[in-house]
Amino acid sequence: MDILSASTASVVLLLLSSLCSLVTPSAGARAELVTWECNNGTYYSENSTYQSNVRTLLASLAANASRSLFATAVVGAGPDTVWGLGLCRGDATNGTECASSCLALAPEVAFGRCMGVMDVSIFYDRCTVRYSFRDFLTNPDNGQVQAKGASDDSVPPSDAGRFVAIMVNLVAALADWAAFNTTSRYAAGVMVSDQGFPVTTSKEVVHNINGMVQCTPDQAPGPCRACLQGLIDEMPALFFNGNVGGRILAIWCSLRFETHEFYDGSPAVKLAAPRPTPPPPSALPSSTRDGIRWRQHAATVSAVVLGVAVILMSLSMIFLWRNKATTQLSYQEDDEDPESLLFDLPTLRQATDNFAEENKLGHGGFGAVYKVCTIGTCRTDT
Repeated sequence: MDILSASTASVVLLLLSSLCSLVTPSAGARAELVTWECNNGTYYSENSTYQSNVRTLLASLAANASRSLFATAVVGAGPDTVWGLGLCRGDATNGTECASSCLALAPEVAFGRCMGVMDVSIFYDRCTVRYSFRDFLTNPDNGQVQAKGASDDSVPPSDAGRFVAIMVNLVAALADWAAFNTTSRYAAGVMVSDQGFPVTTSKEVVHNINGMVQCTPDQAPGPCRACLQGLIDEMPALFFNGNVGGRILAIWCSLRFETHEFYDGSPAVKLAAPRPTPPPPSALPSSTRDGIRWRQHAATVSAVVLGVAVILMSLSMIFLWRNKATTQLSYQEDDEDPESLLFDLPTLRQATDNFAEENKLGHGGFGAVYKVCTIGTCRTDT
């Protein structure tokens, strides 16, 4: 950090004038003023010591940032002290050009739109400048000054959620790269979608989402990543409509995304967007669901009835088969007994001793009953 007194103002201004004369930017190279904030509430008088210190500060920031793309400075003493910061965009390859075509433009806002205001923030597309009567350098607070903007163009509402998710994933990957893989704390990259997104106004289908993030290079990896995460957390609420371009500008870190390429050089990060998941099958109408349930119920009942019928038929066949076998056995037994009791008349005469009276035992319903004696046996017959 450079500390300058008001007495050095003329020397610094002379150096800046010489610098601008050596590098005269073309009209196309002139930085675009995006927005500014005149933090009203504290003012200085024209031609005061504070105004002189602001001039000295702005000249110092442009001169020093031309060497390293970043500079801080403190000018003055007491109530006229001014703290300031200047940052060139990370894709600048020539610090001198950034200083002359961007940082050197800050006095136009400081002593024009914000004349007399003691705390001013200026955001160009290629650099950032802030100065204040407060010491904002000792304890960086990225929430003190923020500027947010979104493109009027957007994707259809049906694609907005997917677009925002892809955009946030890209910026998060760039934040990791800038914080942990660079010393400039800057990264630019692209997310490519094979399916693409239609833009509502132009009706064209865009396939690339370009992004850029940056922290001041004096931050360590952890604080830089945390600073960017604070901005990333705001993105879904800010760009929920599926805006195809937007930015969140702050002093200590910032981010931007567009569907067109807006940065110089090759992207450090290249990602492929995941394919969208297919939608779930549409629900059937209630009448169709009722018909399906009825058919399923009817099929179940039919299966049960058929099964019961098969079981009953099988039992019936088993019963009939067993009954037939029993009947045949009974007939066989009945047929055998009569045959065993049939004797011819000569045999009966011999057995009853010609129907002798002494062998007669009595008289039954079928005739007289005689005692029969044979060799080794004795039986009664009719």
